[in-house]
Amino acid sequence: MFINVFAATALAVATLAGAAVAADLKKIAEIPIPGEPLVSFDISFVDQKTQRYYFADRSNKSIDIFDATANKFIGRVAGFVGRRLEQAGDAEVEHFDEV
Repeated sequence: MFINVFAATALAVATLAGAAVAADLKKIAEIPIPGEPLVSFDISFVDQKTQRYYFADRSNKSIDIFDATANKFIGRVAGFVGRRLEQAGDAEVEHFDEV
């Protein structure tokens, strides 16, 4: 019982906190990504010192690099495998080779 009450309380707090943070967010720019349309992505990282944003782009099988100060795409590291399907008996198994 304690676990259910704790889980419900934690979920309520997270929902309220998320709503409070979301209210402060606003779109300031839109940066186009060249290549295939973005339909799948993974993790990302901002280097605070250089203001570079590194974005794991599964659709283009790459790490996309953005200048977060100038709001522009500056390049990509290509060559990752990305999403692939394999046959495993009668089933098709989806794999993601992540960065």
